[in-house]
Amino acid sequence: TRRLCLELSLFMLPLIALGGLLQLVTQHQAVGGSVAVLLNDSRFGTFWIWRHLLLLAIAAVLALSMLARARDRRTTELACLAGSGVLASAALLAVALMGHAAAAPGSFWAVLADFVHLVADAVWVGGLVTLAVLFVVTWRRDRLALAETLLPLALRFSAAAAVSLYILVTTGVLRAFGQLPSGSALTDTTYGRWLIIKIVLIGVTLAVAVVNRRRVLRT
Repeated sequence: TRRLCLELSLFMLPLIALGGLLQLVTQHQAVGGSVAVLLNDSRFGTFWIWRHLLLLAIAAVLALSMLARARDRRTTELACLAGSGVLASAALLAVALMGHAAAAPGSFWAVLADFVHLVADAVWVGGLVTLAVLFVVTWRRDRLALAETLLPLALRFSAAAAVSLYILVTTGVLRAFGQLPSGSALTDTTYGRWLIIKIVLIGVTLAVAVVNRRRVLRT
């Protein structure tokens, strides 16, 4: 299971980097000028560079972790995994610092709320993706061991997911109060309309999660 999670993490890093590249292209189209000026002379560019340097560091640490695992050096492997978590948190902080939160009134609290929001989102979405991949792999290898292998993981993750969703909603509400100047902005601005869609999707997700948890507990 740990090896699969490592391989999945390494697989996802290029996709994250690709997303960052698309973000850079979008920002460049919005502000104009040259890419070099955008990267060197703007808050967005500074933290964009730091974020991708941290992604490279994460890739290196995960590779070291896999090497330590292959040589049966458990202490080194766990230290590398812990280090990758710290680096990933730093990368998420860079995302918060290059976004709208850093330019909002009371930027420290806005950035903090955005950072906590991103961490909770990463725990929730990352856990769901990992469980889905584990389900597919286990289904192909041994269907009879599916419940025995995944049920304990699903139960433990459901508690973490519940906490993550609570944090997501709380920090999302705090950021909405800071980002929306008035109640009418909820429907009159693009940000507000996307926020409504996000709230609806979270509500549907919570309903599905409650149903699934009840089914799991009955098994």
